[in-house]
Amino acid sequence: MEDDLIIEELDKAINQMAKGKSPGLDGLTVDFYVFFWKDIRQLLFEALGECILKHNLSPTMKRGLITLIPKADKDPSFIENWRPITLLCTDYKLLAHVYANRL
Repeated sequence: MEDDLIIEELDKAINQMAKGKSPGLDGLTVDFYVFFWKDIRQLLFEALGECILKHNLSPTMKRGLITLIPKADKDPSFIENWRPITLLCTDYKLLAHVYANRL
């Protein structure tokens, strides 16, 4: 689990991630990462590798935005018909996919 990051692990993880989802605090979606992948791949590889090496996440990776979304087929005028979700930044989710694939 604590092995150095391999760039092919990032390639695999980005291809596994769901597109069209809401972004985290940084506003960068999976679709953004996919579109610019060839331009940001190496930089992201180095940044995430540093996170692994130092056992420390960036400040935006440690934060999430909690919001409410309505439950399907329920009356949204009642609070019990809403559920919380936490929006996390894509770079964090990408690193989490790498670790999940290693399990």
